[in-house]
Amino acid sequence: MSKTIAEVYEEVMKSAELQKEFLSAEQNGSIAAFAAAHGCEASAEEVQAFLKGKLNEDKELSLDELDQVAGGKGGNQNNNIDNDINIQVDGNNNNITNQP
Repeated sequence: MSKTIAEVYEEVMKSAELQKEFLSAEQNGSIAAFAAAHGCEASAEEVQAFLKGKLNEDKELSLDELDQVAGGKGGNQNNNIDNDINIQVDGNNNNITNQP
């Protein structure tokens, strides 16, 4: 039975030796041969698509992270600004205060 790309990927991630071997295969344009040598019948394009998907997974934000970025419920909820801000523009002082 043939391994999936994901199974080979997990093996590679657990072994420094396989990581070096994979990098070499990628540089030599022999990713499909690398996959086949490790029991996976996948084309180079399929392996690249899988890796691109993994990269996108790593870049996606969790719901909590998204809430924090969007100013939602996540993270530090103490968002009150209690300090006065002093801005100096062209030698003139302008004070801005936070008013609820």
